[in-house]
Amino acid sequence: MIKVNNRKEQTNYLKNLKCECGGNFLELEKFHNYIDGGHSDLYKLFCDECNTRKELVFDIDSYFTKEFLETFNKFYKKKYDPRHKFI
Repeated sequence: MIKVNNRKEQTNYLKNLKCECGGNFLELEKFHNYIDGGHSDLYKLFCDECNTRKELVFDIDSYFTKEFLETFNKFYKKKYDPRHKFI
């Protein structure tokens, strides 16, 4: 599992990832997982040159909850109290 501190770090990691043949990995599928109290993203990738398949799992727990609440608050235009009450 690859620990990242923000989405930009995760995106940069994927952009710079190269296959052994020199090709670039492209995203085939992405899944968000919540297992044992932690958030992660699973990427299924393939090489644009040799079609090698690869799976990567990113530990996004350090930023997911904060990012989710910011998006939630923006969408609902209300502040959200983590104790599940709108203020």
